[in-house]
Amino acid sequence: MSRSIWVLPHFRWAAIAVLERNFLVWRKLMGPAIVLNFGEPLIYLLGLGLGLGHWVGTVAGLPYLVFLASGVVASSAMTTVSFEGMYSVFTRMVPQKTYDAMMATPMDIDDIVLGEIIWAALKGLFS
Repeated sequence: MSRSIWVLPHFRWAAIAVLERNFLVWRKLMGPAIVLNFGEPLIYLLGLGLGLGHWVGTVAGLPYLVFLASGVVASSAMTTVSFEGMYSVFTRMVPQKTYDAMMATPMDIDDIVLGEIIWAALKGLFS
């Protein structure tokens, strides 16, 4: 049997430093982030749930607004996590060169990856 090349990052406490760094930056932008995390799904619910739901009626015995709400919440969380995992990581890697500065410390790449994974998961919970 061959050994898998996919291995989870090893947990070290340095990953918490990456998590803390991301939280401190997010805290500066917390107001607009919270408004957008709750505002965007609310706009979808109002527009599609009340607007389109007026014509749709019920789906599987549920009002369309109730049927739509679970999908909007899941979609919002997945969008937040994928945005954090792609665009935000790219921004920290290329224009900001944040990872270059982190690699100049006693941190391993595993610490950075694990810290970013945990941060993206927490952002998904926030949304």
